[in-house]
Amino acid sequence: MNPAVKPCKAETVETELTAAEPHAWLTTTLYDVMAALHTIVEPDDDNLVVAVVVQWLRCGRLTFVRGVTVAA
Repeated sequence: MNPAVKPCKAETVETELTAAEPHAWLTTTLYDVMAALHTIVEPDDDNLVVAVVVQWLRCGRLTFVRGVTVAA
């Protein structure tokens, strides 16, 4: 079985910026993230929603913090 998403690869890149830009954080629930994804995929495509959420968790786009999900 082929995976639905590819594992993310971290890269180190040097830039000429002197200060790092602040990250935008959004605090929400895992249910709300999945519900938002369901609004943009086909109605019966639950596997795609799960695959996207798993990929975001593995890559650090979503993290669990004290019982809430933080989307970066």
